[in-house]
Amino acid sequence: MHADPNPKHTPYRCKTVLSVFGSRPEAIKMAPVLSELKALHGIQTRVCFTGQDRDMLEQTLGLFGVDTDYDLEIVRDNSSLFDTTTESLPALREVMLDAKPDMVMVHGDTTTALSAALAAFYLRVPVAHVEAGLRSFDKWSTWPDEFNRRTIDTIADLHFAPTARARQNLLAEKTPDGSIFVTGNTSVDAAHTIAARQDDFPMLRQRFNNRPLVLLSVHRRENFGRPMEKIFTTVRTWARQNPGCSVIFPVHPNPNITRSARDILGELRNVSLIPPVDYTQSIFLLRNCQFVMTDSGGLQEEAPAFGKPVVILRDTTERPESIENGSAIMTGSDPEKIMTVMTALSNAHSDSYRRMAAAGNPFGDGRAAHRIASIVQRSLAPALVESGRVL
Repeated sequence: MHADPNPKHTPYRCKTVLSVFGSRPEAIKMAPVLSELKALHGIQTRVCFTGQDRDMLEQTLGLFGVDTDYDLEIVRDNSSLFDTTTESLPALREVMLDAKPDMVMVHGDTTTALSAALAAFYLRVPVAHVEAGLRSFDKWSTWPDEFNRRTIDTIADLHFAPTARARQNLLAEKTPDGSIFVTGNTSVDAAHTIAARQDDFPMLRQRFNNRPLVLLSVHRRENFGRPMEKIFTTVRTWARQNPGCSVIFPVHPNPNITRSARDILGELRNVSLIPPVDYTQSIFLLRNCQFVMTDSGGLQEEAPAFGKPVVILRDTTERPESIENGSAIMTGSDPEKIMTVMTALSNAHSDSYRRMAAAGNPFGDGRAAHRIASIVQRSLAPALVESGRVL
């Protein structure tokens, strides 16, 4: 048999990318990438979910037309880091042996992401890390995230850095320059996609009824206990002083949070403690709020996309770009700092508010997922890309 001289007819084995995630934030940020990969010739996608945030996973992935191929049911309520790690590794080994991926893709800094990267490394499968290079330079803050993301970056073969600063962090750690790609952050892609739908939620709208709205989000482990009590007490004081404003707080179901929120904020007429919201509702609140108070990483990235000032309720952040460009300010749990900033941002016509609202988003232009998918395609199927057969 003679070889076909026409490359159009040359047999080609489709390359498989296995994406692994466990939490809703990971699913939100990975969904735009999965959608882009799904549209590519020469690339087959497989999706593995470890079990965290199960109630909202189907709705979140459904927004982007993404299905899961493997559901490990590992992460349960009150699972410890020991449980997640030790149960994930053998289960992910079996998934990878079955899927036979040419590349494993993980996102961010969760224990699921670390376990998937480690399992792939043990099986000598290349790893792509979305949102690589973020650093707080303190292994205890955020914990265990800083350790997780640093370790994943030592394993990864492709590093998708959201910003130039993240790229510099990787270069400073001797990461090969050729493996680093500045793409923007996929959270901005997801936020733009959902915001374009212009969804409205009358029941949520009634909670603030066109009054100035503060969106509050607090859930991180390092804020449990006294720091969280100080944050909530300060919000209570501000709410009493500003009865014409509203605060909406989607409360994480963790008892460490619900108990404190109920005890300190539960009796205030202009503070709404509501169950966790889905992603479309979160974007609705973000579009309609005056400013955001959060210890979440995702909201730090999303809020500037809508011109919403951010109050970071942490002592460190792996996303300093928003502070540097003026769209965010960090207060930690310090009551005096929180009260000062909340008071300043209560007036949407003040110079300080206008400066923060107009600062812009340093985390991307909404095209990160397209860039990532294109780089994965070039890495796994260079011959097809060069021949123009895969676009």
